[in-house]
Amino acid sequence: MQKSPTQLEEFAQMSRKYNQALNYCYQDSKDLARIQLKKVLSDHPNFVQAHLLLALLYMDAADWGESAQGADPLPADRLREYDGASVYA
Repeated sequence: MQKSPTQLEEFAQMSRKYNQALNYCYQDSKDLARIQLKKVLSDHPNFVQAHLLLALLYMDAADWGESAQGADPLPADRLREYDGASVYA
């Protein structure tokens, strides 16, 4: 599948921002990492790795309410019961 140059540049920019957030984590600049990840997610809300890293950063800061939002769970209408346990459809 070929992508247009615009889509490729958008993907490259998203990757650079995410990688910058990772670098901030390695430098123990977690506040900057959270800010960078929020920017990435505002433009690319389906970027799973960014959601997971943001949730981990909130968990590290013991901000449990934000960590649940950072993980951005699937909508409740996709949730179903399977042998008494909740699973996603």
